[in-house]
Amino acid sequence: MSRKEEPNSATQLLYDKINDAVDVRARRTQAIDGSRSFGSSQTAGSSPAGSAPDSDVYTQIDQVGGTGTPTYGAITGAINGSNKVFTVSAGYYISGTLMVWLNGVLQFQGTAANEWSETSPAAGTFTFGTAPPTGSGIHVSYGIGV
Repeated sequence: MSRKEEPNSATQLLYDKINDAVDVRARRTQAIDGSRSFGSSQTAGSSPAGSAPDSDVYTQIDQVGGTGTPTYGAITGAINGSNKVFTVSAGYYISGTLMVWLNGVLQFQGTAANEWSETSPAAGTFTFGTAPPTGSGIHVSYGIGV
């Protein structure tokens, strides 16, 4: 879909927002530490934290909850008002690349009740400070090395 076309669904609109946020984060990372952006070959010493040098890093997008049929990978974890821990579909992510949206709103990473934290990037888990309410939609974007 070209940027000039109208999005045909709320999911496509959110997908575009996620891609824009990933692009901004990649440019910021490159400006701060000189690393290349996502999707390009990394060189020794310029890889994002947790990735191997000279490997490709790809962005994966997952979702769970909300309405409609999932378009991306499926996040594991019940959205029932009490569960706080979720797992990405790839089963791992590169530390520092995870971005989390709850009901279409980008969430802050941290330890406060209204934030989320990286529980175990190697196992693909992240934890919300407060369990998302039943019926919520969760979308994530994260880097995976190949």
